[in-house]
Amino acid sequence: MLCTGGFGAHFNTTNIAHGDLTKAYLIKLGVPASAFLPVALSRFTFEDATLAQPILASAGAKKAILVSSEFHIARVHYVFSHVFPHIEFICEAAITPLPKAELEQLAAHEEHAMEREKVNVKKL
Repeated sequence: MLCTGGFGAHFNTTNIAHGDLTKAYLIKLGVPASAFLPVALSRFTFEDATLAQPILASAGAKKAILVSSEFHIARVHYVFSHVFPHIEFICEAAITPLPKAELEQLAAHEEHAMEREKVNVKKL
């Protein structure tokens, strides 16, 4: 398993990297610590993928399951499938327990952010 995420002004203002928080949560759920690759300490989605490149390459990954929130999974898949065209990705969307209005705001953000990702992908 590869967890991603460092720190960000709007999503993680703690002193513990997001990837480390995710890893600790999964270990608490029973995933053995030995199942994890190093955490990619990224700040945003495109960096998640680019910092994951050497980690997944060293693991020899050919297939991977991407897990993210239901409003974010399409962008994650778009970015990762372009950064890693040789890896087969399966997507799993995690349901986010937020009010409808907040989910709509997040979905609107994703639409805007997808345009930025299309520019990033063209630069590959």
